Amino acid sequence: MLTRSLHHIPTTPFAGQANISISLYDVKYKNLSIALSIEYATEGNKVEDQPG
Repeated sequence: MLTRSLHHIPTTPFAGQANISISLYDVKYKNLSIALSIEYATEGNKVEDQPG
């Protein structure tokens, strides 16, 4: 279940890049808890990047 609203995505104060994190699943067993999530950082294209 997506718990974060997508209309407000936090950005880094210096570069303006968005860091998006989506929680997928929480595994809980006795006293152990493991969170499974995916993250994406918008770095954009740099001037010297080659296509492909």
